[in-house]
Amino acid sequence: MKKKLSIIFYLIVLIMLPYPAIGQTQDEIKDILAEGSIIAFQRRSRHRVKPDTKGIATFVELWIVHIDKWLSGASENEEYILVKYELTERGLSDDEINNRRLKFVLRAHPEKNDDCLGTVLVGDSPPYQERHINENDYERTKSSGSEIIPTLENLPCFSTERPPTIIE
Repeated sequence: MKKKLSIIFYLIVLIMLPYPAIGQTQDEIKDILAEGSIIAFQRRSRHRVKPDTKGIATFVELWIVHIDKWLSGASENEEYILVKYELTERGLSDDEINNRRLKFVLRAHPEKNDDCLGTVLVGDSPPYQERHINENDYERTKSSGSEIIPTLENLPCFSTERPPTIIE
């Protein structure tokens, strides 16, 4: 009986060892605050209401954001960025996405901006073809005015799970 208990104890210790390291890694990832506006969103990824998922999938919206001001946690100086918004909370209303003054809570994306670019399926029936996203796949918001949308491949990628808040 003692032998079984000691084996169970060692297994539990071995399983629990990596958890402090994971917790430290999560603490090192800092939130970056910024103010600006969404100037365009990818048409096919827009969800005004959070979709009902029947599995483990997370819906994502892809935005082009114009940053007016970088706040705490940022050493960034980019004026335009790509943002991958994971709809864990809710979708943005038309009023929110078209607002000129939003506050974002972002996280720097660990990889290149490929994850923020994505691909689009083309064709009317299977087998579908895939192609890379381009500027024509984005729809401008009312807050974009006549801003020229920069080349997507050159923009840094950020992600967020929190919807932006409107600055009064």
